[in-house]
Amino acid sequence: MPAGGESSFYADWQAPGKYDPNDPVNYKWETFLTQELPAYLEQNFGVARNNNAIAGLSMGAGSALRIAANNPGHFAAAGGVSGCYNATDDLGYETIRLNVETRGGNLANMWGPRGSELWQQNHLPAHADTLAGTHVFMSAATGALGAEDIRQYGAEPGVLFSGYILEAGARECTNQMSRALDRAGVEHDTFYMPTGIHNWTAFGPGMNAAFDSMLPVLK
Repeated sequence: MPAGGESSFYADWQAPGKYDPNDPVNYKWETFLTQELPAYLEQNFGVARNNNAIAGLSMGAGSALRIAANNPGHFAAAGGVSGCYNATDDLGYETIRLNVETRGGNLANMWGPRGSELWQQNHLPAHADTLAGTHVFMSAATGALGAEDIRQYGAEPGVLFSGYILEAGARECTNQMSRALDRAGVEHDTFYMPTGIHNWTAFGPGMNAAFDSMLPVLK
């Protein structure tokens, strides 16, 4: 779970993610996470290449499972907390588009135009079988307000509203991905919360459940 990569979806972009003539951003996150970082961990800490896990929350959730699916055998476990695993349908595409474009990114520079081969490849429900052999975990809340949401964010109605929208979307994406994994015969763990917005009231319990599910898989 790297710190950074705003609106990058931790992908290898086809062209600079943001146009700044003085500081163009050339995202190569997937290369870093599947080649450079594992090599560093192996060389400096003795971590075997097949004994890594990858996890993410929100934007990073779909990215974690996508990277594991695109690189079979690289990760023993992959986990997503409060994320979306779709890319080509309206829910997935709009989730990605809003995340990138509201932060100044050029979406076409990531996987090309909508509907391209890369967009289709990264629509995980259509390729759930590529996660066979990987221990998969996903969690999501519902967006419904619970007591803790009101306690922490009750004075910020904008946070509550956006948190409801985003987490409700994440729940639907998680349900769709879970059904796709079932159809593909890929075993997976899910952790669903009855309340919680797209914020730390859902992220915290989701991450704790992810660690409980994924850490025993690592040697």
